[in-house]
Amino acid sequence: MEPPGKVENMATKDQERKALEEIKAIVDRIGGDQSYIGMAFKGCFDIAEENIANDFGDSWMDRWSNAVDENSKVREENRELQKACDVLNAELEAVKDQLEKVRDARDQWRETAETTVEDLTKIRGQLYEAQSENSKLENETIRLKAKLYDLMTA
Repeated sequence: MEPPGKVENMATKDQERKALEEIKAIVDRIGGDQSYIGMAFKGCFDIAEENIANDFGDSWMDRWSNAVDENSKVREENRELQKACDVLNAELEAVKDQLEKVRDARDQWRETAETTVEDLTKIRGQLYEAQSENSKLENETIRLKAKLYDLMTA
């Protein structure tokens, strides 16, 4: 904040320091920080000393007003972030649902694969038995053809 505008009868820094000491003394006489006025001035004397020393124009009212403005901005930002968080949470739930569906599908595929492997193992066993039986029958056919040949040529 800028210092108050120049006034023709503006007090000097020494005059302001002296006036501030007189005000402090008055507040101390009526009870200091324990009085209603003292409570109202709490921290104001420090700001006044800083203003005098540094040519500032700061006050508790300005600080409070700035804090209220900042608080409003932070609350609005918080609302916006909460909305974004809600959207992200909804998206997360959707992804979780999709993941659950993928896991269910994977489990079904796994069961199908296990059943298929079991079926293929059974079929392989049946195939080996059929090949063995076929081999026996081929051998029997050859033996019978040879016997028929022997009977026909004898």
